[in-house]
Amino acid sequence: PDGFYVYQRLDERGIRIKSITPEGDGLVIRLDSPEQQLLAREALQTILPPGYHIALSESPVPSHWVREFARSPLN
Repeated sequence: PDGFYVYQRLDERGIRIKSITPEGDGLVIRLDSPEQQLLAREALQTILPPGYHIALSESPVPSHWVREFARSPLN
């Protein structure tokens, strides 16, 4: 799914999105609050097809390590 699809699905659930940015093979989604982040994680687990990985970050800007981890396949 692309950023527009994800935006629409989260918006339908009342989740406020600051931004969605393509990052490598994935998306970086910035939200208004930690509470919104948890709601988005729960929603994305049902919205996204199997095989997608969801990672949370408390940092307003994802670190290099988080970006690299998000791109790495899980074994």
